[in-house]
Amino acid sequence: ETVGLRDVFNRCDTGGNGTINKRELIKACRSNSDVAEFLGLPSEIRQEDGSRTAVEHFFQGIDADDDREISFQEFEAWHRQRSSTAAAGASTASLAAAPAAAAIAAEAAEEA
Repeated sequence: ETVGLRDVFNRCDTGGNGTINKRELIKACRSNSDVAEFLGLPSEIRQEDGSRTAVEHFFQGIDADDDREISFQEFEAWHRQRSSTAAAGASTASLAAAPAAAAIAAEAAEEA
């Protein structure tokens, strides 16, 4: 499974520097729907509909050291946490979608 995880990470790390920044994450989701699906993010990301906010929340949740980049170690830790939570009975899809749905709902409430 680590090989698959490394593959997803490398597909996001288009700069090849061993980290993923927000721009790389957004571009990877837009150009690879399977990467977006794996991460539980939309493949169409726009400011207007809250999808950009969902990506921001996702990114900040993984970027443990707040350096505005996701290292493979942070990515792996996120995946382990997601997998252990899913194994405990939560659906991986709902686990991944919950922060995105909450962010979209919060943004919609702000606009109302």
